[in-house]
Amino acid sequence: MSILSPLQKVPKAVCRRLWNLLSDNNFIPLLTLLKASDGDQRRRLVAAACNLANSFSAVPDLAYHLFRYELKWVGHLPASLFLHSSSLLFPFLSFVTSSKEMLLPGDLSWLHQVMDPVLAAADSIVASEHLSADQILRETPAKLFRPAGSLFLERLKRLSLADFPCTFRGLLYLLADAVDAQLRESPVTSFASAHRVTSSAIATCAETLICCFFGNFILRYAPKHVVQDARDGLGRATSDFSADERTDLVGLRRMREIAERSRVPPTYGAMDKLLRQMASFCWEAVSSLPRRVLRPGSERVAGSETREERENGDREDGRRSRPDSDALATEAALRNVEEQFLAQAGKEIVDWCALQLKLPRLESPLKFSSAVLRKAADEATGEFLQYILRLDRDMREGTFQSGTPGLTERDVATPAYEELLEFAIRASTYEDPASEALGWR
Repeated sequence: MSILSPLQKVPKAVCRRLWNLLSDNNFIPLLTLLKASDGDQRRRLVAAACNLANSFSAVPDLAYHLFRYELKWVGHLPASLFLHSSSLLFPFLSFVTSSKEMLLPGDLSWLHQVMDPVLAAADSIVASEHLSADQILRETPAKLFRPAGSLFLERLKRLSLADFPCTFRGLLYLLADAVDAQLRESPVTSFASAHRVTSSAIATCAETLICCFFGNFILRYAPKHVVQDARDGLGRATSDFSADERTDLVGLRRMREIAERSRVPPTYGAMDKLLRQMASFCWEAVSSLPRRVLRPGSERVAGSETREERENGDREDGRRSRPDSDALATEAALRNVEEQFLAQAGKEIVDWCALQLKLPRLESPLKFSSAVLRKAADEATGEFLQYILRLDRDMREGTFQSGTPGLTERDVATPAYEELLEFAIRASTYEDPASEALGWR
């Protein structure tokens, strides 16, 4: 069965009808399809969903409902696992903060402004220390690129959320509110002028900031001349191995081949790994934040405690902090220099996020590029229609495998899905772009 060609201009009514079906009932049909998919297919569908939503100016609504829906799926897990256990949060946040189709030119320029000096520092370390591709892949990033990591932290701490593009700031606000709402088992609240956030929301936003905003930038937008130099060095290093190489060198070569296939030069791959390692210490760092800042469930604004409450809170904080501090000091003494650096980096990132999320909320509409809006929407329409037909075939042949544990075929095959399937079958017969015989309404 054929389907709409991605090279063929799709009638606007087709895109509109598909979007209406997918976004019905708070986006449940769309989100169910995304949960049913797996691997590369899910990443493509998440991208298609974002592009379709962008064509109808509905990305804020999609983000709101996706965060709320997905956090319910992982709500039984510890909050530290929300971002990485979820099958949709990370792909969605990664795409909308790094996609060429979605990012505004000014947003991308801002990322370059923040990260280019950091990447240049890493490149300078490679040149000054005469580091080979083998060394970069073998040694821990915190050992080789600690000065570049320190520069990143310095640049981050000089910023405030007011300096961020409004879209990035708005996504952090939405995510913080969604995590808080899930933990408090209450609907996601609207932005407040003085919003209390939980430690879990702070750590989740810190991870998102480092991994999705900045980490993905490194992987996608490395300066071309640096990438070329690194690839040349990688190629030369690979050729040095003989057929009778030792087992440990075989593993090292395998790592280099993976890096080469992914087209990420070793220097930038190491910097991406360094940032993600920093982010992994954010959950440890939230335990050291002041209790009154993080008190979940409190609806009073910062600074509204009475004097007696503040004094009692200070005494309680003191009693709790002493053993915690002793334990942290003992643990820190057992860590090597690299681990100490990463732990301190996680603390500084969390402290920065906690401070920024306590400030009065700024107006932060989600704004995305419209440069390739129609082309992206046409391709997204074809992607979804193809997937729906393939899903139907798998169900009929008994080969359906859900991409999400706990999501069954019965959960997918709802009346909303049947309506989508009927529409996809009709679309598969569409051939003439000028024809209106099908009456797309």
